[in-house]
Amino acid sequence: MLSLLIQLLQSLRSVKLELLATKLPLPILAESRRRKLQRFLSLPQLQLELLWFPIWQMWIAQRHPSSQRVYLALDRTQWQSINLLTVSWIKDGRAIPLYWTILPHLGSSNFKQQKSLLLKVLIELKAYDVVVLGDREFCSARLAQWLKRQRVYCALRLRCNEYIETQDGVWVQLNELGLAPGVALYFEGIKITKTHGFGGWTLAAYWCRHYRNRRAKEGWFVLTNLGSFNEAMSAYRQRMGIEQMFRDCKSGGYHLEATGLSGTRLMALLLLMTLAYGAATFEGKKLRQLHLDKYVARSKDAACAPLRHSHFYVGLYAYAWVNFEQSCQATVETLLALSPGKRLFYQRGKQAMALIRSML
Repeated sequence: MLSLLIQLLQSLRSVKLELLATKLPLPILAESRRRKLQRFLSLPQLQLELLWFPIWQMWIAQRHPSSQRVYLALDRTQWQSINLLTVSWIKDGRAIPLYWTILPHLGSSNFKQQKSLLLKVLIELKAYDVVVLGDREFCSARLAQWLKRQRVYCALRLRCNEYIETQDGVWVQLNELGLAPGVALYFEGIKITKTHGFGGWTLAAYWCRHYRNRRAKEGWFVLTNLGSFNEAMSAYRQRMGIEQMFRDCKSGGYHLEATGLSGTRLMALLLLMTLAYGAATFEGKKLRQLHLDKYVARSKDAACAPLRHSHFYVGLYAYAWVNFEQSCQATVETLLALSPGKRLFYQRGKQAMALIRSML
C-alpha cells in the first residue's frame, strides 16, 4: 500500500485525500477506498524515524565522507491552521526534508521547539561537521549558544535592529554599520545583543550590488562561528535551497496546502510526500548522470549556464512521461509510423524510455 501510494503521488502530484482515494487503483467501492486510505494513514508504523531516517542516513553516508560538512537548513511554513517546522539537508542547490514537526500554534517557533527538532537529526550525524543555517526567525542567542555547545557550526541571519559590541566596547545597531549595495563587512570577536549578550562570535555582512534590473532590498547580517567571510556567505547562500523545496512540496509539486488533514494523518501524509520527493530527487540525479534528462526536460543554453530544472523536476516528470506513453501506446505507434524518416531517433527515444522505466 505504501509503494502504491508513492507511485500514485508521483502520477497525480497532489496529496489531497479525496483525489488520492478517487484515483486509488483498487477494485472496491469509492467509499471503501476512501475509508481504506484513512485507516492506512492512521497506522502507528508510519513514522519518519522508522521509514525515512534509514534512507537519508544511507544516502548521506554514500555521498559524504565523514570529514565533509553537511549543511542543514531550519525553516518553517504555514497555511490555514497548519504550521510546520522542518530541518532539511541542503544538496545540489535543493533541500531534502529530514524531519517535520507540527507546531501547536501559528507564527514563529521558539527555542524549545527548534532544539527538539534539531536533536532528532543531529544525534544521527555525529560523525559529520554539521552547519546549521537559519533566517532571522532562528537567530536567537539561546539557539546560537546551544549549537556552539553541541560543537555544531552555524550561519544565522540577524535582524538589522540587533546590536553588536565591537572590540572597542561600543554598542552599534546593525543598520548603522553603513552596509550598502556592493559593500562587505566582517567583524571578529564581537558580542551580540545588549539584553542576552554573548561573545566570541563573528559577524559577516554583505549587500549584493545592483546589477541591471536585479536589486536586493537589503543586505545580510550573518552570525557565524565559521572561519572566514567567504565560508559564512557561501554557507548561508545554500539556505535558499529550502525555499525551492517548499515550492516543490506546495504549488510547484505535490500541492501540500490543498490537503485538509491534520494531526496523525497529516504526519503520515508528510511521510508519504517525503518518500515520494526523495525518490523523485534520487532518480532525477541518476537520469542526469546517465544523460537521459534531455528526454524529460529542456537542456541548459550553454555549458557554463545553470541547470534549467532541478533533480526533483527531472525525476517527477520522467515518471509522468513514461507512464502516460503506456496508456496510449497504440496511438503513439500509429503516429510514429507517419514519419518513417525519423525512425532512428524514435528508436533511440524508446530505448531511453525503457531505461528510465526500469529505474523508476
